[in-house]
Amino acid sequence: MKKLTCSIIVVMVLSIIISSYINIVKAVSTPHITYTSHVQEIGWQDYVQEGKQSGTSGKSLRLEGIRINLDNAGIGGSIEYCTHVQNISWQNFVGNDEVSGTSGQSLRLEAIRIRLTGEIATLYDIYYRVHAQEFGWLDWAKNGGESGTGGYGYRLEAIEIKLVKKGSQAPGSTTVPFHDATKEPYVAYSTQVQDIGWQSTLKNGRPAGTEGRGLRLEAIKIDINHNIMAGSIEYRTHVQNIGWQDWKRDGEIAGTVGYGYRLEGIQIDLTGEIKQKYDILYRVHVESIGWQDWKKNGEEAGTTGRELRLEAIEIKLEPKNGIIHGIDVSSFQKTIDWANVKKAGVQFTMIRMGYRGYGISSDGTDGKLVKDSTYDYNISEATKYNIPVGVYFFSQAINEKEAIDEANFVIQNIKKYKITYPVAIDLEYSSSPTRTGRADALTKEERTRIAQAFCDTIKDAGYKPMIYTGKNFAIDNLEMDKLSHYDLWLAHYTGVTQDNPLEKPSNYTGNYTMWQYSSNGFVAGINGRVDMNISYKVY
Repeated sequence: MKKLTCSIIVVMVLSIIISSYINIVKAVSTPHITYTSHVQEIGWQDYVQEGKQSGTSGKSLRLEGIRINLDNAGIGGSIEYCTHVQNISWQNFVGNDEVSGTSGQSLRLEAIRIRLTGEIATLYDIYYRVHAQEFGWLDWAKNGGESGTGGYGYRLEAIEIKLVKKGSQAPGSTTVPFHDATKEPYVAYSTQVQDIGWQSTLKNGRPAGTEGRGLRLEAIKIDINHNIMAGSIEYRTHVQNIGWQDWKRDGEIAGTVGYGYRLEGIQIDLTGEIKQKYDILYRVHVESIGWQDWKKNGEEAGTTGRELRLEAIEIKLEPKNGIIHGIDVSSFQKTIDWANVKKAGVQFTMIRMGYRGYGISSDGTDGKLVKDSTYDYNISEATKYNIPVGVYFFSQAINEKEAIDEANFVIQNIKKYKITYPVAIDLEYSSSPTRTGRADALTKEERTRIAQAFCDTIKDAGYKPMIYTGKNFAIDNLEMDKLSHYDLWLAHYTGVTQDNPLEKPSNYTGNYTMWQYSSNGFVAGINGRVDMNISYKVY
């Protein structure tokens, strides 16, 4: 009897020890996600860890299937997910590492939902966001919410997934994880093309017409979904042998059919309630020129008087004040905690790649090309946390050759990084209070040629060139009419704060796509002040 009692006690003690060990393992182990996607023309990619991108961006390749694996580290529960598939609609939820979507059928994924079940769902949230055709990266969805698009026929191109402990901050903005064409206004359009006739109707931002075939646009029909919001869309075209026609609206034909006349220019605008809440943006592909810059709200796109045909067009609606918030940084900000910058909601950053010394002196720096001491750290960390980056270079070039040397110096130092925002030349006076900069005495014409040489070299290397300068410097020291085909990053401090930067916009009358509105910003992860910026353009 004593032996039996001792055996029972031993078993009970062992059970307590084993149970305690399991609880300790649960406490110290961390669940994690891995996932893989089936990509058009590529097939199944390698599994990636949570937070990393699966799929592609910038290659226009559709996701066709996905598998998600949860290592729950001994915590009860599992993961489930389902996808909205072209021509199929929403599929049923599948479990851990099963295929959702299709392979071998060339059908795109358009949206996804992911959720946790069981005990782990009480301890963790599952966040996910997708890169959607025409929209780019959407905001983060959570715990079974829809991520992607509905009703547009747009493909998913990439996905990121993260586990986050309950009560912790979301990995980024959660405002708009899903675009629903049945609840949002959209623009739809069709073009009459030489030798082809009327093409299929397309929506928001997709190219109508042709490229590289030398075929003219002859007519166009444009409409919006009127059941969502009151108002109309109006447009008129500049036609060969006719000139500007009368305004048309809401699906009427602008241009000509059966005459063989080319469209040479177009204007598009909105009316009514929709005009108060949305901008209409459009750009055209012109014979011998290619794609022009985006125009909006009635501005002329194309050419007049040059007898050049329009060959393609893209049109899209964007919410007014659809601005993107960013910062620009350099060694002046010292060591930046980019994880906290990301959590603070910064949506892009312009990083100083380097500078040329102000003058000629014996210290070996002035006049030479110098890499910013924090550049490699800043760009590596920013891209690590998926913050879109561009770069800028403080120029002190005194001729076009030096400007090209500066551009090539930048190109050599950015080619191993993912640059999605522009590459800018910084044109301003020397900031040194004790001496004149070597470029301070240049004429307007000389500075303009330097800007052109830098930007053209950057463009030839496959990057988006940009000019950074202040409002007064642009007016007094640059021939901006000769630089209008480059994007402008304007510095003009109007007294606004980062709480409401649109309260007092710049009164600069030229076009600019990025605005540095303050040098007194404060952002988590950065000690001291930082420059605050708005981008009006999605790069």
